[in-house]
Amino acid sequence: MNSWVSELWRRLRFFVNRRQFEGDLEQEIRFHKELRQREYQNSGIDRDSARYAAQRLFGNDTVLKEVSREMWGWRWLEVWLQDIPHGGG
Repeated sequence: MNSWVSELWRRLRFFVNRRQFEGDLEQEIRFHKELRQREYQNSGIDRDSARYAAQRLFGNDTVLKEVSREMWGWRWLEVWLQDIPHGGG
C-alpha cells in the first residue's frame, strides 16, 4: 500500500475511533508518569517529590494530548465539524 494511502487509512481510523484513542492516550500518559515516578522513588526520592518530578518531566497533560491529536488526526476537520451547527461551515 502506498504511504499516503496508509496515512489516510490511519487518520480515518483515528477519526472514527476518537473516543477509544482518547482513553488509550489517557492510559498511556498515566502509565509513563507512574513508571517514571517509581523510578524516582527507587532512586531514593520520596513519593510526593517523585510524583512532582515525573509530572514536571512530562509537562502539561492537555498539551501532550493536543499534540498527539494533531499528529494522529485531522484537527482542522474536527474543528470544522464542530462549527457546522453554529454556522461556521
